[in-house]
Amino acid sequence: MEPSIVRNGITIGAIVNALLVCIGILIHPASTSGTSGLLSLLGPALILPVYFVIGQRAGRATSPVIRIGAVFGLAAGIVFGFEILLEYLTLSDTSMNTRLGWIEFGTAFLLFALAAFWTAYSIGEVRAGVRAAFWSSIVASTIWLTVLLLVTYAFWGTVRQEQVFRAEGDYEDFVRSGMHDFRAFILQDLRGASFFHLLLAPPLAMLLGLASSAIGKALYKRPR
Repeated sequence: MEPSIVRNGITIGAIVNALLVCIGILIHPASTSGTSGLLSLLGPALILPVYFVIGQRAGRATSPVIRIGAVFGLAAGIVFGFEILLEYLTLSDTSMNTRLGWIEFGTAFLLFALAAFWTAYSIGEVRAGVRAAFWSSIVASTIWLTVLLLVTYAFWGTVRQEQVFRAEGDYEDFVRSGMHDFRAFILQDLRGASFFHLLLAPPLAMLLGLASSAIGKALYKRPR
């Protein structure tokens, strides 16, 4: 996967995700009312431009690093997307939903670590492995948000979505929130989740990458 393709994918993904956030406003304008509504918009407004800028810099990244990171990031993004779809296509209870979440994120972060390991094992540099983990998390997180918003909107207001929200414990969270508009709560919650996921995934992936790339470098055999 060439750096230019990764660059275009991340930058276009950031734009698409920004548009999807705006679509959520059109679907339920009341989700932007009040302090909580405005704060929920602040998260995507801050993080998505950062991803756009990061995407622009992908074209300058070292080719093997960006290539390996993007491949593992694409794999992790597929895992994210598959789990989101699986929630809507299968009848799951709260315990099953929790297990699916652990499997989803566990697999994704394992792939981030593997991206770092393979890069360090191939190149012999810990720093290169950490960068590969970073790029894999950026690609995967971009895909995660796109699929999450698309699927949420596609099932908006359906009985199946109500079942998914119950399995995820959203109605209990809504009661605890003190809000009176459940749909506004869901959209605000999605925006908050998008901010924290996109913010925290890269540094966590880099921490994992630091450990796994150290192992990869230890196993690296310098060409003679």
